[in-house]
Amino acid sequence: MDLIFIITIPLFLWLFSLVLLSTWKHFFKFLLWNFLFTIAYFSIINFGGKYIFGHDEYGLKVFFSLIICVIVHVVIGFIFALYKNYQLRKDENTNQK
Repeated sequence: MDLIFIITIPLFLWLFSLVLLSTWKHFFKFLLWNFLFTIAYFSIINFGGKYIFGHDEYGLKVFFSLIICVIVHVVIGFIFALYKNYQLRKDENTNQK
């Protein structure tokens, strides 16, 4: 049951962030940069794991580091999406007056 929450909550936050930012004119740049950051930290953790973590016999440090990185990345992106959506709506309301 906990695994379902670990998978669905970040997925839901990510999809909701995309909905919130879909009207932003820099949406595709945002997606591109997030994709590049995701590839970068996945690569660093996967290929540099033995240098970062030392000996990891079962690979659990790498596995849980990837999970934590994805969750942190999604939460930071969601907070940014909330802020940017608020800013976009505020600018839209001031332009209508």
